[in-house]
Amino acid sequence: MSLPDSPPPATDILRTIARAAHDLRQPFSSMAIFLHLLEQELTTPRQRQIASRLRESVESGRDLLNALLDLAALDAGRVAPAPTPVPLEDLLLRVAEGAVAVADERRLRLSLVPTTAWVSSDAVLLERTVRALVANALAFTPVGGGRGRVVLGVRRRDDRVAIQVWDDGPGIAPADIDRIFEPFERLDTPRHDRVRGLGLGLALARRTADLLGHRLSARSRPGRGTVFEIEAASVDLAVPPATERAEAGPAPILVLLEDDVLQRMALEEIIGSWGWTCVAVARTAAALAALRDRGLVPAVVVADLNLGGGERGDAAVRAIREAYGPAVRGIVVTGDTDDRLRRTLAGEGLAVLHKPVDPAALRNALGVPPAG
Repeated sequence: MSLPDSPPPATDILRTIARAAHDLRQPFSSMAIFLHLLEQELTTPRQRQIASRLRESVESGRDLLNALLDLAALDAGRVAPAPTPVPLEDLLLRVAEGAVAVADERRLRLSLVPTTAWVSSDAVLLERTVRALVANALAFTPVGGGRGRVVLGVRRRDDRVAIQVWDDGPGIAPADIDRIFEPFERLDTPRHDRVRGLGLGLALARRTADLLGHRLSARSRPGRGTVFEIEAASVDLAVPPATERAEAGPAPILVLLEDDVLQRMALEEIIGSWGWTCVAVARTAAALAALRDRGLVPAVVVADLNLGGGERGDAAVRAIREAYGPAVRGIVVTGDTDDRLRRTLAGEGLAVLHKPVDPAALRNALGVPPAG
């Protein structure tokens, strides 16, 4: 048996990993849902403690996998930005709202400075980058001595806008500024736990900023704090375009299309626990037959993008809409993070959830109030 002369190019390996994203995320998606169900059945403090440790392990593995897959997608050229005018006030507010729970848990003050600035960027990729910078600041900012603050704001510079994330943490030595943007680089700190991150957040932020044509940089004073900033082209919009967001109320009938048996069982169980009538099947024809036989009218379809046998979830939503009307909401679940796919699905009025499916994200997408 002869060995190849040389290993395959790194780009080929990255493309292979990116293409396998769906299958790689699937086990974590099932584990997260079954663990959520298991936690509801536990009765003793010891059982809950073990489940909590298990959740930390599952979430750590999931976060590492997601970061690696996102990095592979970027390096393999599978992410294509679509620049549009982006209102930074709305974007930063979403980032702050998403980070407030972590800030409260770590007893940090998270402040947002209002802005009317707009930039030319891809809204989804830019928001993802800002979230990574805020998460990094929250992870490395200690509490005590009158400190423990993270500030998110904007500075205008002629035809440019700098989105800034300030913290009053321990700071970074000048020799380490460039190193922190490399994958798996984690500076020595007094604590080494999961909140300190995986060493991929800033690497993803730098690669995404480069893809967007934005400049991501950091300045720091050891012992005083650090500021990260993303500089993008400003857009002058005196009157921002009005946007409307339809709020759909909860619906009693949900069609679940998932060809993976374990995943389907897990999702059916958790959706049912929220009070929905769930029609869970593997194929579009089976869904239409079940609805017809039971005299049900669906309000929402949750479908895996790849249903096997060449059948796709977006096509399933279209078929059900043809039978029951365009008001049927569609949510597509996929492990593919390619932004071109996301935009195509959004153009058909389909929401997108990425695997592993987080029960809280699914609950929010369905419009179910959080558990009390």
